[in-house]
Amino acid sequence: MPKILLIDDDEKLGDLLGAFFQRFDLDLRVAHDPIKGLAMLGSENPDLVILDVMLPGQDGFEVCRKIRKVSAVPIVMLTARGEVT
Repeated sequence: MPKILLIDDDEKLGDLLGAFFQRFDLDLRVAHDPIKGLAMLGSENPDLVILDVMLPGQDGFEVCRKIRKVSAVPIVMLTARGEVT
């Protein structure tokens, strides 16, 4: 089963995405802070990372650079920046 790592501080989003991905036999693992997410990257070995741009402590771009130093896993950047139209 393909594994997705979500690094996002929004706890509700993890629950919603987990239920959605489960319908497609995708296993979602969630980290609510960047330090835990980077640790999980090594232990979980995900097939995809969904990374929030606005995280507590470090922004998603900084986390992305750290991921790239150790892994070539595909990364989808997630952001709520800007205005909802």
